[in-house]
Amino acid sequence: MAGIAKKFLFCVAAFSVGIVWGLIAEAAETGVLPGF
Repeated sequence: MAGIAKKFLFCVAAFSVGIVWGLIAEAAETGVLPGF
């Protein structure tokens, strides 16, 4: 059971990081974030 829980948490964390990274990249491309 612990292995499944760890995999699930890892997937959720990776998914969240992917969303955040996508938002940051999009903001940088549109010039919202200066210095990128």
